[in-house]
Amino acid sequence: MTLGLMGGLLFLAGVEHSIPRASAPRGGEVLRERLILAYLISVGIGLHNFGEGVAIGSAYAVGKVALGALLIVGFMVHNVTEGIAIVAPITQGRIGWRHFAAMGLLAGAPTVAGTILGGFAYYDTFAALFFAVSGGAIFYVIYQIGRDVSRGRGQPFTSWQEAAGLLTGVALMYATGLLVAA
Repeated sequence: MTLGLMGGLLFLAGVEHSIPRASAPRGGEVLRERLILAYLISVGIGLHNFGEGVAIGSAYAVGKVALGALLIVGFMVHNVTEGIAIVAPITQGRIGWRHFAAMGLLAGAPTVAGTILGGFAYYDTFAALFFAVSGGAIFYVIYQIGRDVSRGRGQPFTSWQEAAGLLTGVALMYATGLLVAA
């Protein structure tokens, strides 16, 4: 699990550091930096969505059709917020539709690939690894979004309200997991 989590984080950090950047963004370069951030978020969410696809395919592979359908609906609903996270950095500029299509493909296509893999080649160990990579990817995306928001408002990375919100969300997720297990 730790290997997968770190793998997801390090892969995305490597992608970010491989992109050539201007030393001091100005004018049109600011929009380019915002576009790079949007693409990084797309890649991170795509890696995360691959794990979601594996979960869907795995549910069908083990004969849990109702669970697979529920996962599809649940992931579809929460992917709306992922789409907002992708486009938020570029709302201040004019971006061509091809960028939106590319970002949508980067974020969404891995779900289909993960579903196929999870459905036809299900192994508990690989599923756990993909879920861990998915977790690492989403941690990276959260970090990027938090860093971007803190830059925009000129305040520290997190406030106590944001930390309380995160901990409340984790607690609710844990409680929901207990209910499902029962």
